[in-house]
Amino acid sequence: MVDWFLSCVIWVMFLVPSIFLSSDAYNGKKVNTKELLLRIGARWKRPVITGFYMALISISINLLFLIWIGIILVAAKGFLLVALILAALIVGVYCYLYVGAVWMLSLVVSVLEDGSCGLKAIDRAGELMRGKRLQGCIIKLFFVLTSGTIYTLAFAMNKKIEAAIQMPMFTVILQTFLICAFKFFVFVMFTVFYHECKKRHEEVGAEGDVGLYEPISSVKA
Repeated sequence: MVDWFLSCVIWVMFLVPSIFLSSDAYNGKKVNTKELLLRIGARWKRPVITGFYMALISISINLLFLIWIGIILVAAKGFLLVALILAALIVGVYCYLYVGAVWMLSLVVSVLEDGSCGLKAIDRAGELMRGKRLQGCIIKLFFVLTSGTIYTLAFAMNKKIEAAIQMPMFTVILQTFLICAFKFFVFVMFTVFYHECKKRHEEVGAEGDVGLYEPISSVKA
């Protein structure tokens, strides 16, 4: 329980400043340390609340998926059973990647956008991802594969280093550094993805406004 709490604290400590710094760098904005600390103090609760709602949504989706698999196993047989399980796995993988991308994007939204928190941030993230769902899923897939590789390499390195120098504390520090560096990279990537989605969303909205007013201007002419 203590390890879980400490990991959550470290997660929040990395999440909020990473998003602010990468967003400011993307926009070419310079922020001093005092301003950054004030912004962190004002916004750190929002991603925690949003993450809680996303965790509930993820648990609900997993339960529905298990129920679906159970119904398939009971109701179907033979080739139909294999086909339905294969379809369920494909849908399950897509939902995992999409929900994971929405989760990360909603955390970015809850930090950067005023008034966005919880379900509102999640809805906003889903809205921003329209037209970029595939890209978001690919980014999430990339990070899943990369994180698996990093954890595997870190575990293998820890075993070798422990056997060589008998310093378990060093291996813990090394593993923590690799994980923190990876998390920072994840937050940076999704912050950039947020700005790209937001830019596209604004461009589509501007094109819609032009299309809406063009017929009126033509009638007046």
